[in-house]
Amino acid sequence: MVIGLAGNKADLVTENKRQVDTREVVEYADENRLIFMEISAKQGDNVTEIFINIAKQVVVKQSASTLHKSSKKIPPSKSKSSCFSSNTDNKS
Repeated sequence: MVIGLAGNKADLVTENKRQVDTREVVEYADENRLIFMEISAKQGDNVTEIFINIAKQVVVKQSASTLHKSSKKIPPSKSKSSCFSSNTDNKS
C-alpha cells in the first residue's frame, strides 16, 4: 500500500508561522513509510507531483511483488521419472 501525506496551504505558510514543524512531519512520514510533500492546492504547487510520486511507488511495489511471486521455488516433482528420455532406438 502506498500512502501520500500532503501538507496543504504551503502558499500561506512562512517558516515562523507554521502550525506543524516540517522536520516532525518528515520524521513521521519516514517512520511510517509515507510519501510527504508540501503542496498548495490553491496555486497548484506539487499537487500533480505528489500523485505522480504515489503512482510511481505503486508501480515499483507492484513490480517487486510480481518479481517476488515469480521467484518462488517450484516444488520438486513427486514422480520418480524424469522428463529426460533415453531413447536407445536412435534411428537416423
